[in-house]
Amino acid sequence: MGFGFVIPLLLLAHEANSLNVLAVGATGAVGRSFVRAASQEGNVLVLARNGYLATAKERVSGDFGYLGPKIHKLKGVLVRDWDGGDLLDITGDTWLGWQGDVAAFQADAAVMLTGCLTDARLKGVERIADAFTGMAPADVPKRLLFVCPADEVLKNPTARENVAAAERRALALGESGVCDVASVRVGRVLALEADEIESKTYNLQYRPPVTL
Repeated sequence: MGFGFVIPLLLLAHEANSLNVLAVGATGAVGRSFVRAASQEGNVLVLARNGYLATAKERVSGDFGYLGPKIHKLKGVLVRDWDGGDLLDITGDTWLGWQGDVAAFQADAAVMLTGCLTDARLKGVERIADAFTGMAPADVPKRLLFVCPADEVLKNPTARENVAAAERRALALGESGVCDVASVRVGRVLALEADEIESKTYNLQYRPPVTL
């Protein structure tokens, strides 16, 4: 699966030869491909609800995303635990202080691939928005790319409402001058084609691909 539509947008974020990219929701089927592609352009900080499981030798849980050791070991790829907006999924305290590490990373661009179908994912967007708002301006990513499904591929009205609410929250960062924000609505849910576990989880939520 290609990410030709994403990398050029990232390159608009900064004129440097190497980018620092913050990837949120990047442990799904789409995120794995994105991290692999973005690592060729610079450094990638991946926020994961459980970095240990995300980088394990084999995927052991369908409840958490998965990068795998090969992607984790790519040059410039860092994985950092965060709460993702849902503390019920969290064990231990390794997620504490993620906001400070994101600020220290000084990302040129951030990409959100969380999907935002559930209340927990919506809260994750709010957590990112709150973190960016609380950072010193120099530490905030210069561009935020919010990627989410188009309404036409969402079956569930609640999911459509959650996606719309998450999109509004992300766009509000641009309206308030925190960072530049672009929203990309996609009519093809690649996770259904690329990841068996995610397909079983989300096939009740998504419709077949549409042409936008």
